[in-house]
Amino acid sequence: PEDFCCLAEGGGVMSAITNALMVQVVEQLAIWRAKRINLAVAIDLPASSLLDRSLPDTLLGMLRAAKLDPSLLTLEVSEANAMNNSTPAVDILMRLKSLGFRLSIDEFGTSYTSLEQLYRLKFDELKIDPALVLESRVSSEARTIVETIVVLAQKLGMSVCAEGVDSKLTLQFLGRIGCNMAQGNYISRPLRASMLENRLNEWNVPAEAC
Repeated sequence: PEDFCCLAEGGGVMSAITNALMVQVVEQLAIWRAKRINLAVAIDLPASSLLDRSLPDTLLGMLRAAKLDPSLLTLEVSEANAMNNSTPAVDILMRLKSLGFRLSIDEFGTSYTSLEQLYRLKFDELKIDPALVLESRVSSEARTIVETIVVLAQKLGMSVCAEGVDSKLTLQFLGRIGCNMAQGNYISRPLRASMLENRLNEWNVPAEAC
């Protein structure tokens, strides 16, 4: 995926791909809502999207047309892009937040972050970089950093999600330090929407609890 995204960005087609993805996501959210499956969805925003001042109103229009609330959509921005001080990026993120979309910092722990910027943009979620989570299995220093990130996020009123969880031991460690959420192949590999619905049934997860 990383190689593909780099090629798409370099070829100038990432915005078009992202827009097509957003259309599919909103359609799927509407399908789940009709089935009373209360799932929310997160979308990665590439750097190019943070230069598109029409993005907030475009997304809001899609959701309104489908009669969906913006809070059902979390927009993930990599730490490097989230901390970009360019005026368009900051304006777009603040506009998205004001419209009711949830904002998440992805791949946290890999770049220099301004704590003032982290607070000012009012992010809802912080996602710990998978490389750091993986390293925590063998490194006490990495475990300390992960635990510190969890405390920081919670002190700022943000939920925190660890990415790249690939073992029971890692999941247990994250539970002990109070990490809210986790994602990774130990929990589930990527699934099509229909397969996800089947998985929820296998786990006996009530639709209203999703």
